Amino acid sequence: MSQFEWDDSLNVGVDRMNEQHQQIIHLINVVADDVENNENPLGSFDKLANYVVRHFQEEEKYMESHNYSSLSSHKIIHKQLLARVGQFRDSMVAGDLNTEDLFAFLRMWLKSHIKGIDQRYGIECANFQP
Repeated sequence: MSQFEWDDSLNVGVDRMNEQHQQIIHLINVVADDVENNENPLGSFDKLANYVVRHFQEEEKYMESHNYSSLSSHKIIHKQLLARVGQFRDSMVAGDLNTEDLFAFLRMWLKSHIKGIDQRYGIECANFQP
């Protein structure tokens, strides 16, 4: 499996969030390495999931502090993503993880969520006037 890479197309215009997104990509790659090396990915996946929970909390606080107009819908999307992460974890524990589905989900997350949805808050929050 090829590694996920950070590039400027993932830039949301908020340095702290970009740093966290880069860390998420790193943690995804650790999970991918575990899968590729036939190692149990549960530990690395839990690190990724825990980091993502903290990231979502910080991201939502940032959006709230900048009166982001789509905060409510963004929170719903975060809950949906976390529910899916939980489903993948359950599959890992049960021993029936479909790794193709997992990495398709992670690719979608990077492409649709960060490149699309997160970039919208970056643009709107950049123009925020307190």
